[in-house]
Amino acid sequence: MITAAQIRTQYPRPISTGTCPTTRYSYCVGGALYLYVHSRESLLHSLLPAAPTCCFPGVGEIRHLLQHENPALSFERADFAAMRIVALNDIGQFEESWQALDWALTCTDAVDEHVESEGIHEGELVPA
Repeated sequence: MITAAQIRTQYPRPISTGTCPTTRYSYCVGGALYLYVHSRESLLHSLLPAAPTCCFPGVGEIRHLLQHENPALSFERADFAAMRIVALNDIGQFEESWQALDWALTCTDAVDEHVESEGIHEGELVPA
């Protein structure tokens, strides 16, 4: 099982496409997940496509990676987490986006304690 902290050591500076000009080596928090998994899988001779140098995956791609990395995560929770990761990243709340990623990668219980403790209700992507 991987954690957001492991990913963050290799990809420490995500950006939001709405607030910063993207460069050839830009990535968001979801992109850091993609690049980390891709680099690990490439070492195992996976058939993943070549990793882009500028990486801003969509919700569907992030959801797929989350479920691949954490099989205990349901489709609905993976989808919610992916939307939350993107939404928080897009408004520049990177620490919260990393926290959402870590929750999704390490969640094993049916009870969503992280979401409840943050005061987030079903259907909300960011705290009210």
